[in-house]
Amino acid sequence: MNMPTAHYFVLNGHTLGYTYEGNEPWFNILHASVLRGSTFDRLSGPVPLGPRDVLVPATQADFDAFRCVPPRGYFPA
Repeated sequence: MNMPTAHYFVLNGHTLGYTYEGNEPWFNILHASVLRGSTFDRLSGPVPLGPRDVLVPATQADFDAFRCVPPRGYFPA
């Protein structure tokens, strides 16, 4: 069984999370910052993406800022 590939993003500058290939309308939350303007709770599950949402590919600095550990091998050494 093939596992779907996850792609990590920062949503609207305030939420770190990921989407799965083939399931892009849903955004899975890793960490949300109310200080940056998020109203999301990571415990409430995936949230739908709307036409005004902006996804920016997550960097190592984003994982550091949100205090999350990236998946092994996601960023080459």
